[in-house]
Amino acid sequence: MFHPPCRKFTTEVASWFAYKIDGFADWEDALMLYEALDGSVALIRCDGAVGWWMTAELRVRPTARNLSGFVTQYINARKSHSPFCCYSPD
Repeated sequence: MFHPPCRKFTTEVASWFAYKIDGFADWEDALMLYEALDGSVALIRCDGAVGWWMTAELRVRPTARNLSGFVTQYINARKSHSPFCCYSPD
């Protein structure tokens, strides 16, 4: 599921538990790029880094140094017919 343009990862989106999310401060205001079927959300920061907001685990895990790396992960997951989510191999 792709989010509408300019939706940002903010305290409004993360609700009352934003302060509990490990890595929230490093990813605040990142664009929400993709929502996986497991509920995790791919975020992209202004510096190009991509990370997964692992909603069930209350943390953000960096996954790629840039958008190109993230797209490569997506393509590899699709080739293997695996679901693409925060638990997919990097």
